[in-house]
Amino acid sequence: MLYPIIRNLIIRNPVVSRTIVSRDAESMCIKISGTRGQNLKTRSVTCRLLVPLVAALALQLPSFVAASEDELIDLPIPANMQKELNSRYVELKADIPDYAPRTEHLDKDGEPHYVNRLIAEDSPYLLQHAHNPVNWYAWGEEAFKASAAENKPIFLSIGYATCHWCHVMEREVFENLEVAQYMNENYIAVKVDRE
Repeated sequence: MLYPIIRNLIIRNPVVSRTIVSRDAESMCIKISGTRGQNLKTRSVTCRLLVPLVAALALQLPSFVAASEDELIDLPIPANMQKELNSRYVELKADIPDYAPRTEHLDKDGEPHYVNRLIAEDSPYLLQHAHNPVNWYAWGEEAFKASAAENKPIFLSIGYATCHWCHVMEREVFENLEVAQYMNENYIAVKVDRE
C-alpha cells in the first residue's frame, strides 16, 4: 500500500533519477543515479512502519542551508518540561566533560538551540539526537499517550550509534528545520536504539 506512494514520489523527483531495482514485503532496493547517468549508490530502504516516509520526505524536499536565529522553530514541549530538559543538559555537561551537542543549530556561545526529550535517556544513540529540532520521544507510554491525545500517527525511527546511514539521515533530514517542523506538526516522532 505504501510502496506505490513512495514509488511515485521517487520517480517524479526531477533532480535525481531513481529506479526501483527490486522489492519484497520487507524492503525495496533503490538504484540511485545522478542526472548524468552515473551510478551513485545502491541501497536497501527498510519498508517497516513509517520509515519509508523519511526517505520520501528527503527526496521531495530541497536542500536547505543552516538557519539563522530568526528562522528557528519552536519545539512543542511544555515550558515546565523544557526547563527540566535544559537542566538535564547542564547536568550532562557537568557529568561528561567532553560532551558536545551533536547539532548544527548552535548559538554564538556554542550552546544548542534545541534540547528535546532524548536528553533524559541513557542510550548514546538517543543522546546523539537530543539536540535535533525534532520533538523526539523515547519508546514508551508517553509517546503512545501523546499519539492518542493528539490523534497523530507515530513516526518510528530505529537506529544505533555507529550506523553510517543513521548519521546521514540525522544530518540531512532530522536537522533540517522544515522537515522537523513538518514532523512536529503531523507526527509523534519516536526514536529507538536497536542495541
